[in-house]
Amino acid sequence: MVQVTTLPKTVGDVSGALLRRIKQFLKYGKSAPNPYKLIEVSPSEIEYIITPRFIEKYSRIGTHILEGNWDQKTGGNLIVSNKYENKYTEPTLIPINNWGFYQSIEDRFKKNVPWKDTDLYNWAIEHREKKSNKYTTKQGIHNRLDQIDELYEYMESEGYKSQKELKKEENIPLAEFSLRDNAHEVMVDIGRDGKIIFEEGKHRFCVARVLGIEKIPVRVFVRHKKWQEIRKEHYRSVTLKNSPHPDLH
Repeated sequence: MVQVTTLPKTVGDVSGALLRRIKQFLKYGKSAPNPYKLIEVSPSEIEYIITPRFIEKYSRIGTHILEGNWDQKTGGNLIVSNKYENKYTEPTLIPINNWGFYQSIEDRFKKNVPWKDTDLYNWAIEHREKKSNKYTTKQGIHNRLDQIDELYEYMESEGYKSQKELKKEENIPLAEFSLRDNAHEVMVDIGRDGKIIFEEGKHRFCVARVLGIEKIPVRVFVRHKKWQEIRKEHYRSVTLKNSPHPDLH
């Protein structure tokens, strides 16, 4: 199975991330986020996915601090894939249990439902003309679902491993690496009150959640500005040092 190593899309993405990092440091000092420092979270405690995804709008290089009410609006059912088709035009939080992709993973591995009877399979068949080459044929869809089966078997047997650990192994299902360590870990966003919201890395996240894995390493892609201000105050205050939130450790 091919493992992909990605490169930055453009020099502009890299220089933009560097400039953003400098601005964050000048404003927040040592509490400014390290773009590639990982935190450990429990998949079962992440209750929402955000749609549309920030990664569709902002460079995945580095990390972002955003204002606004993007962490406030909640919605109902999400279509199976929020990458290729989305009925929401403004950032909306959808319960994970209402997400068709996750429901399909749960049906497959908790209820032993055949892939052909899942929402994911039927959605992929219906929309295969709109997607990338991995999904444009029926055989391509079956190959992808076989990879999810392999990922589940691997993670059930070997546990959850970081991308840095997986680089040392071969033939890891659905592995994607970057020249920068941690760049392709599961990504999350954090709202103003510290709520952790799923952003990217759906295969590994959903399988880990179904398996009941206690903790996984994740990279924070977007923080609400008000949460970053709490981080700054936390850094200064001795009284806040024992906060249990993983982004304040």
